[in-house]
Amino acid sequence: MERKNIDNKIILYNKGGIKVFKVTLIFFQEIKKYFTKDDIVFYININGIVSINNIILFNEEGIFLKNSLELEKIKNITENYFGTIYLIKKNFFKELGIDIFQQDSRKFRVQTKEIFGFFKWRKFEEKLCDIQVFFSIFSILKLIIDKEIEIEELPYLKYKTRIIDMIDNNIDKKIKDIVERICSDLKISIPTYYKIFKIIFNETPKKYIIEKKLSKSCYELSRNDKSIDEIAKNIGFSKVLYLKKFLDYYGYKVDEFRKIEESICRK
Repeated sequence: MERKNIDNKIILYNKGGIKVFKVTLIFFQEIKKYFTKDDIVFYININGIVSINNIILFNEEGIFLKNSLELEKIKNITENYFGTIYLIKKNFFKELGIDIFQQDSRKFRVQTKEIFGFFKWRKFEEKLCDIQVFFSIFSILKLIIDKEIEIEELPYLKYKTRIIDMIDNNIDKKIKDIVERICSDLKISIPTYYKIFKIIFNETPKKYIIEKKLSKSCYELSRNDKSIDEIAKNIGFSKVLYLKKFLDYYGYKVDEFRKIEESICRK
């Protein structure tokens, strides 16, 4: 296979001293050619089981290494695996005022789908954008160092908390109205909002908001002091739409769910 074709298959991002690769057993030898002694490494294991420096990593586990040469000791435990490797120049952390060298090489658990999701379902030919790379790096850093990292000034990320709060505080509104209120509050267009939302949350606003609405309805159903009509109104759905969405999402009818809740509470 030609060098250019190999690069297109394994390199997800290559900018500003940061390289991100999607790695499989087949392409690991090719990725090793990019290693330098100045690279800090984050490896996230997506599927399968591997051993790095005699540390076993299962699905959704990662490891931080101070030197990329340590990664050459990777061994596959299962027949196949794939993961994501970050090679990051030391100066990247120095410019951020983060003393990464005070930290020991260590294993960590990837806890948020914002990091894990867009690697797990990403096709080889899809490249990462700046915000996805920076967000994932800072999210990983939070897992391996002992202090909070200020990321609010990174593009788009400053909107995340505000978006979540706006959705929670307007959960009784229709999805269209919630989106319009958020765009007005953030002073951005609806197309820009959809782009930002997809980058930060790795799903569409509609899907995310529906899940939030249904989650709130489950809490209200468990209290058992409100009618179905009231609950539907409180999450901005008509009764008919609510019953359909609930069944589609949970696989139970609302009445069936409430009976299950009641039987559990009586025990």
